Amino acid sequence: MKLGKEQHLFAHGSAIVDHPCEEGITGVTEVFLDTIIICSITAIVIGVTGIYQSDLSPAVMAIESFWNSMGTTKTFSNICTFTFLFHNFDGTMVQCS
Repeated sequence: MKLGKEQHLFAHGSAIVDHPCEEGITGVTEVFLDTIIICSITAIVIGVTGIYQSDLSPAVMAIESFWNSMGTTKTFSNICTFTFLFHNFDGTMVQCS
């Protein structure tokens, strides 16, 4: 969960590396993983569960499809989501101060 559109620019711009290309590769990898891998997994889960035939909004459709496909791992998923949320929130507060 990104709180600002250009938040990653501050992280990559302030990184201490031997050569700028190292951080450039990290930025490209981040975009690839987020766009190609995560979005593809979301689309596959929406397609497999068949929830795309409902009248839900796209955001609710993604949430419902993951919840329907997980079964008994919902609690683990909630713990991971909240951990990720607080980790990002803490990192954002450190960057802003």
